[in-house]
Amino acid sequence: MAGVDPDPAATARPQAVVLCEAVCVGAFVALWLALAARLDSAGTSLDVLVRVGVVVVPAVLAADLLTGVVHWFADNHLCPTSPVLGRLLIAPFREHHVDPAAITRHGWLEVNAANCGAAALALGAMLALAPAGLPTLEAFALVASLLVASTNQFHKWAHQPRVPRPVAWLQRRRWILSPAAHARYHASGFDCSYCVTTGWLNPLLDCIGVLSPVRRRTLAKPPRAR
Repeated sequence: MAGVDPDPAATARPQAVVLCEAVCVGAFVALWLALAARLDSAGTSLDVLVRVGVVVVPAVLAADLLTGVVHWFADNHLCPTSPVLGRLLIAPFREHHVDPAAITRHGWLEVNAANCGAAALALGAMLALAPAGLPTLEAFALVASLLVASTNQFHKWAHQPRVPRPVAWLQRRRWILSPAAHARYHASGFDCSYCVTTGWLNPLLDCIGVLSPVRRRTLAKPPRAR
């Protein structure tokens, strides 16, 4: 569009990385729909809705716990220069310490591709290894994987000063991570409140000290300006 400068962060990203991210998202969508179709074939639409309703809360708790454990690990173990995981997992989390608003400057694909890829691997394993005819498990996997794939987007919205009205409605009701709930993580010096899907489990986990800080290595220098 004339008169609008391109996002330098977006234009600087290698095409191979963007393509890989697109493949991750596409794989997640395809596998999620495949599992949904398998679930739908196991009963009526009402059966499916009932099963999804039954597993919603357990799936939310599972996604919150899983993403919280990953967040805690990335904050407290390894370093940005560690082989493989350093660049892919550790560096983005440590960048968030130095520049919390950086996530708001990343595009949708960059924000969500990694989680979509991880969720796609889990869905692929379930489709390949789990026998058909387990509709409750399938419903749980559908809800939990969708939440895991969306977690970084929830995290991004928690840092944005303005979000769409439906998102703000969900944040106020704590169905997704709210800015107030996530602010405790930054105010504490990254020592608590690691769960970033909904944050429901943070009060309990912080109270019993399950996800307590071990050690932390920050980025050697602040990320370049974008």
